[in-house]
Amino acid sequence: MIFESRDGSGGQGALLTAAKTDLLPAWESGTSAEVADAMAKFREANERGILEQGNVDNKDPAAVRVWAAGVERARRLRVRM
Repeated sequence: MIFESRDGSGGQGALLTAAKTDLLPAWESGTSAEVADAMAKFREANERGILEQGNVDNKDPAAVRVWAAGVERARRLRVRM
């Protein structure tokens, strides 16, 4: 499941829905500054949920950095494909 919060809100597909609502308009027709702003707002609004799904000890900054680096590596691999 993606982005299901402990209080039961969200659920499978909630992150995708949020991305389509919050990011897609800027991505499709915005300037680079508008895309960057939309991405920053999206991350700020959704970071907690993303981290909760990360299967990492959020109280361990080193573990979070390693996890985030792995996510970035996977993202880059997908972009190249």
